[in-house]
This record gives sequence, C-alpha cells and structure tokens, in this order.
Amino acid sequence: MVQERILTESFRNADVEQFNWIFGTSRSTALPPILTARGSSSASFRGLPGGGTDTPGNGALRLTNNTQNQGSFVIYDKPLNSASGLSVQFDLYSYGGSSPGADGISFFLIDGSANPTTAGGVGGSLGYSSNSTPGEVGPGIVGGYLGIGFDEFGNFAVNRYGSGGIASADRVPQSITVRGREGLNYPFITTTGRLPGGATIDSTSTTRPEARRRVGVDLSNTGLLSVSFDLNGDGTLTSNERVISDFNVTTTNGALPGTFKFGFAASTGGSTNFHELNNLQINTFDGPYRPLVEFPSTTRVIKPTGTFEVTATIDVATTQTVTIPLEFTGTALRGTDYNIPGSITIAPGQTTGSVTLTGLINSPTVSDKTIEIRLGTPTNADRSPQNSTKNVLLTRMSDNDCAIPDFNGDNKVDIPWRNVNSNETAIWLIDGTKVVDGSAPGATDPGWEIVSTRDFNADGKTDLLWRNSITGGNSLWLMDGKNVLRGESIASVADTNWQVIGSRDFNNDGTADIFWRNRLSGDNVVWLMNSFNVIDGRSIGVVSTDWQISDFADFNNDGKADVAWRNSNSGGSVVWLMNGSTVSEGRALVPLADPNWEFVAARDTSGDGKADIIWRQRNSGQTVVWLMDGATVAGGGLLSAPDANWQIADVCDFNADGKADIVWRHRTSGENAIWLLDGATVSTGALIPTVADVNWEIVAARDTNRDNKADLIWRNRVNGGDAIWLVDGTEITAGEATPTVDTGWQIRIRPKALAL
Repeated sequence: MVQERILTESFRNADVEQFNWIFGTSRSTALPPILTARGSSSASFRGLPGGGTDTPGNGALRLTNNTQNQGSFVIYDKPLNSASGLSVQFDLYSYGGSSPGADGISFFLIDGSANPTTAGGVGGSLGYSSNSTPGEVGPGIVGGYLGIGFDEFGNFAVNRYGSGGIASADRVPQSITVRGREGLNYPFITTTGRLPGGATIDSTSTTRPEARRRVGVDLSNTGLLSVSFDLNGDGTLTSNERVISDFNVTTTNGALPGTFKFGFAASTGGSTNFHELNNLQINTFDGPYRPLVEFPSTTRVIKPTGTFEVTATIDVATTQTVTIPLEFTGTALRGTDYNIPGSITIAPGQTTGSVTLTGLINSPTVSDKTIEIRLGTPTNADRSPQNSTKNVLLTRMSDNDCAIPDFNGDNKVDIPWRNVNSNETAIWLIDGTKVVDGSAPGATDPGWEIVSTRDFNADGKTDLLWRNSITGGNSLWLMDGKNVLRGESIASVADTNWQVIGSRDFNNDGTADIFWRNRLSGDNVVWLMNSFNVIDGRSIGVVSTDWQISDFADFNNDGKADVAWRNSNSGGSVVWLMNGSTVSEGRALVPLADPNWEFVAARDTSGDGKADIIWRQRNSGQTVVWLMDGATVAGGGLLSAPDANWQIADVCDFNADGKADIVWRHRTSGENAIWLLDGATVSTGALIPTVADVNWEIVAARDTNRDNKADLIWRNRVNGGDAIWLVDGTEITAGEATPTVDTGWQIRIRPKALAL
C-alpha cells in the first residue's frame, strides 16, 4: 500500500495546527472541550478553547474531565476526499475516574456535505448515535456515516442507542463497537466484544502517560473497515492488534460518501473518566490523495477600474497542475463590464491560485450590475461539497455615496446607535420607513467610541471601527446584519493624540483603509487594511495643525479616495490625490481668505465621477460649487444666497441622476427645501413639508428603500422622536415615525464627521 499524508493535528500545544474546528457540549451542564496546554479559555478563530495547566508540547485535547454527566465534541469542519480511503491514527487516554469508568470516546465520520452544529446523543450514544433512553431521548449527529465507539461501560452496542444491537443486560464493557449512518438510525454494524487478553480502553492510572492507547482506523475506498487498538499499552500498533479486520460496512450502510468530515466526542454519566486524545494523523488508505478545490462564498463590491482577486485553494498540495474553469452569470457581461481570465491554475506543490477581476472604467453607467462566479469541473482535483458562489457587485457609487451604513448588504441604509450614558450599541435594519429588525450587540468599556462605519472586508456589509480614547486600543467588528460576525482587536496606537480622521478606500481594493492624524505634531499616516490586518502603514508627511482635513472624496475618478485640506487661518485649500499610502499629487487650490467661507462637502454634482466642492458663506448665505478635475478647479458657479438661517442638512442624490443634490433646513422657521443640482447650477428647487418644531433635525440623507434616491432620517433632540421620509426628487412620497428612543442614544451614521 502507498499512503499519502492528508493532515496532522497534535493537540499538544497552545493552539491547534489546523484552524477548521467547531466544538460544543452535549449536555447543558457539561464543560466544553479544551486544549490542556492553552492558557486562554477562549478559542482562536476556528480553533479550540483552553483551560488546562500543561506546558506547550505536553498537552492533549480533553473531551471530559472525571466528573459526572459530562459530554463534549469537536468536529473538523472541512471535507476530506474519500477517493483513496482514509487511514487514521491517534492516541487515546481514558483515566483517573471511577471504578468502573465510563462512558467512552467515539471517533466518527460524517458526510462531507453535512453541516452539523451539535453532536449526537449523550451517555451511551458517545456523542454519535441517537438515544431512546427515557429522560435522555435525543437525535444522533447530522450526516453521520460511521461511528466507532471505544466503550468503557459497554452501552454503545445496546439497542437504545440507535437501531439494532444487544439488550442492556448483555452490555459488554471494554469493547469497540461500530454503528452506521444517520438515514438508518445509526444501525449496529459490528462489535469486538470484550477486548482480548484482558486489555482495557481505560486505565487505572491517575495520570495521562500511563493511560496512552494508540488507535488505528482504516477505511478503504470500497468500504472495508479495520480497527486496531494498542492491546499491550506500548504505544504502537502491530498486525496482531487488529481487533476488527476488513469488515465491509457498505453491506449495511451503502456506498461511502465522496467526502468525509470527522470528529470526536466523549461522555460520562454516573461513572467517570478523563477522556483525552492527541497525536492525530490522517493518511490515505491506499494511493495518492486527490485534492479538493475550495471556493467559499464571498461577496465583494468594486467600483469602475476596481479589482478583486478571485482565489481558489486545494486542501493538500499535489505533484500535478490543477486547472479550475470558472463559470460566470449575472447582469454584468464579461469583456464589456469586466475582464477576468476563464480559469484558475494551481501549480504543483502549491495550494492556492488566483486571477484578477477588473471592472472596466465605463461600467456601470447608471445601475449597479452583478456577477456570480462558480467553479466548473477541475482537472487533477475534485470540487469540495462546500463550494459556493462568489458574488461581485459592480457599482458606480463613489466612496462618499449615500448607501452606507448598510449592515446586511441589502443596499438599504441601516441605523447604528450608541448610548453615551450606558456605552451600549444597537443596530436598526431599515426597509423604507420601517425598522424591520434590531439588536444591541453589547456594551463596551468607557473610552470606546465608534470612529468609522465602513466596509473593511469587501463583503458589501458595513462594519464598525472602534478606538479607545483612554488606552489607545483599536478594535474592528465585522458585521452581518444586526449581529457581530467577528470582532477582534487590531494594532493599538497608545498615543491618544493620534486620531482616526476617517476611513475610506485609498487603494481601490474594495476595503476601507484608515487615515490617522496626530493633533499635536501634525503627522499623518495611512493604514491600508484587509479586514483585521494592516497590510501597509506609513507616514505621508507632517502638515501644520493650522490645516484641517475637510473631507475625503475621489477627485479624479480612479476609485481611490483623495484628501481635501483647508487652512483655518490663511484660507488656503489643498487637494491630495492618493495612491494607497502615498500622495501621488498635491496641489493648492484658489485661496478663500475669508474664514467665513466654510467647506460643506466634497460630492459629485456633475455626474462625471469626480467629486466637486460645495462652499457656503456663513454670514451672507452665498453658496458656491467648484467643479473639480483631479486637483484642479475646472469650473464653478454661484448657486444662490439664501437667508443664512437656511442650513445645509446633507448633500446626496435625491433623483437618481448620479449628481449630488442639497437638502436645506431653516433653523428658525422649520421650513425645508431640496435643490437638485446639475454641476454648478440648480436645475430644480422646491420647498418640501415644513417641520415647525426646530428640535427635529435631519440626521442624514441616505437611501433606505434601494431606489438610488436619498431619503431623510429625522431625530428629535429633545423627546427622542424618530422618523423617515422617502424622497423622489423634490417630492416626499411617504413618511413614517420610527420608534422613539431615549435621548441618551445617538445615531452614528456619520461618526466624527469631517463634513456632510
């Protein structure tokens, strides 16, 4: 036989080697599984928790301690190809318990297309099969194909723990029993009876080393099962220690699934033992391993000229070239709206290959377009059953669009809340004028504040960036609707004079980056981000603290956010054109020496994909638009000089023409108006309904109903009232109150906003 290594997992160290695990308990009162050499009780991502006192290198995976009514499980949640069969070996330890000890450990194989989240029944089911015992009735593991029970107490073969088996009165301790697949209610297949020569699964020892038993499980691709057990306790397996030999499980179970996942579970009842294992190795049974191509579901949003690395991986490197054809569907057309090679190649000895999808500069022109990418049939590999579709949204919206924050990716703006008194956070998911769902992800310690609502992992869902103004800690919550999908600390910046000025995409990779400024020194730094990781961070120069950043926007339509500066003393203005963490060009604009001219916002008012600048004179009320072409003022015009009591509430596109418009609110009369802009002119201007109570404020103009037209989000600063108006051009098409919220809660749509 020629075997090939698939994976190893020692379980001896402070963390796992393969980060593909899920885990849990089988009883409400049970303790979770732990790595005994891991000090932290929390698990790393896709890892396992800790809690023991062993030193790294000397640990084990503990499934139960030696107390009553315990039960836990671990599942390797990544399919393995069964084409060449599997050969599994591990060290089992059962010790330190009662006499007799119980219950035992199971090793199980489940269909690789199944996705269980819990183990099987407790007690004699050993976490694999069903349990029909009164008071303990429960189902078996989802997708189970084969469960091998190393049974100290002898119940796994009893007919209460799946279909078939022996009577309770005939249970046989110190035996190894095999049960079958879920669809047949985990039928009894075979058992060793009591192990020969007085061998035992558990040990009378009170320490791990003396309890070591090596175990081997061989399953051919035709379904012949052999089980070996270390009968003499010397830590090795020999041919005369094979206790089940070439038993054809397909006779009862049917053909093997194309892929397997595997796992371990253990239980105690009234009798107890420590149940542990380590030194796991999995090989093919015979022949080379045929790798599985992994292509997990991904959602990505890119702008014109933006790129997306489409990556496929295989679980085990091979000596052959793996070629994976790609299939494309959706409203976007390959070659017209985007370019991408038609296949991914993974070279011999490698496990990853990728191609680049590039959005074309002229697409989309009006509406967003979609791409769905799927795998064809690979050569020299098979597809994993967990493969899914990569979804790409080609969008014309700039980095200052009016469609964020969107926490569930439905292209409808949602509302994040922060309570300034209790430090709680909440999310409202919005559909038009209604709150369709909401939650409070949790409270934070004092000092933490939301500093950005942007998408840091390019999945089309807004995330929350946090900074602690006391400790200098930084944290990122990746969001999935109202829930925190994953939250982790990112690199800290202990000097609290460093402030997050904003987060935008400075390198057009679809993920938000972070712009830092030191309020004392004037130094500026850009962190290019990829989820929790800082992939590049560097200083881009010192700028006197007389200068303030007015806004971030794309002034040259290259998909990369740029920086607009204003000097509060001299009236000077400068635009930096950005290329990642470097300034590709910086140019001074026409100075406005009168400090009463205020920078309102940088938005595209002409529809050319380049941000323009809106100015307002706070005394006279004059309003001006500068039409920008990169760092150059290409034109402009005076819009009007309304009463200075009229204040610009927000700048967004209200009629879906791709041009930013202005919504006004009068601070004394409560009147409201919308100006539809066409470059540096007002194409249409009209009053909308008056809200006489000036305690009502327009918090933001954002698209809440996915019609590409900004709507108005209102809040009453005195009584906590809230409302949403749907807008179509200069018409209010619907309006509805949303739940009233205590004024300690504040909307964080624009945390630490520079401009509108």
